[in-house]
Amino acid sequence: MNANIPVIEMVDSTSHQLPFELQTMDYIDEHRHNRIDHPHKHDYFVIIWMKSVEGKHMVDFQEFVVDQPTIFFLTPGQIHQLVTGPHPDGYVLSFHADFFCTSESQRELLLQTGLFYNCSQFHPHTVSAVQAILLEKLIVLIQAEQEQHAYMQHESLRSLLQLFLIQCSRFWGHSAASGSIASRPAWLTRRFLNLLETDYRTHAKVSDYARKLVVTPNHLNETIKKQLVSQLVNTLKNESYWKQKDWPL
Repeated sequence: MNANIPVIEMVDSTSHQLPFELQTMDYIDEHRHNRIDHPHKHDYFVIIWMKSVEGKHMVDFQEFVVDQPTIFFLTPGQIHQLVTGPHPDGYVLSFHADFFCTSESQRELLLQTGLFYNCSQFHPHTVSAVQAILLEKLIVLIQAEQEQHAYMQHESLRSLLQLFLIQCSRFWGHSAASGSIASRPAWLTRRFLNLLETDYRTHAKVSDYARKLVVTPNHLNETIKKQLVSQLVNTLKNESYWKQKDWPL
């Protein structure tokens, strides 16, 4: 079923070189409704801040009812569909890994904030009035920088995005990181095996898959080895247990 779900790439990627975008929810609802009115996934990170919106958001076939200010952090490859009423109020911030991750420290930031890669324990976050004030200030700065096309615009937007992610991590991600960190290796391994099944003819190197999963080749290699060894050990233990019980396998 997942193979039939469309993948949306960065908007206007053929007409400009900036794999980053901040838009209002009202703009997206008006101009791109036909692209998002069915389950789909993205090849980039998406942050959806629903300020005063009532609706439903399906993420990886879990349905979340939204009736208060809420923010979602979507990792590339997650399936989702958002249904709202007319003129939704909020923001959608989208960015490609290649835009943000110009250094290993930025890749680590995406992994360690606790905001992304939580697919097995995914849930949205409620935005308080105090949190909204701080985030809105950063949004205004990002909007202004996005519109002026000034010198070193990429570097400025990347820095503002990093500030936004750090602030969000302080609000919601940091405390969740310890609870979700155990699930990330299993999720990363599953995503790698899924990609391997579909892309093995065109992607022969670990670095190809690491780029898609937004991790370093060494991190992906070590994670997969540990996960597969762990699964093998558990399988052997279970088989040994049933043999000791003299029960048929």
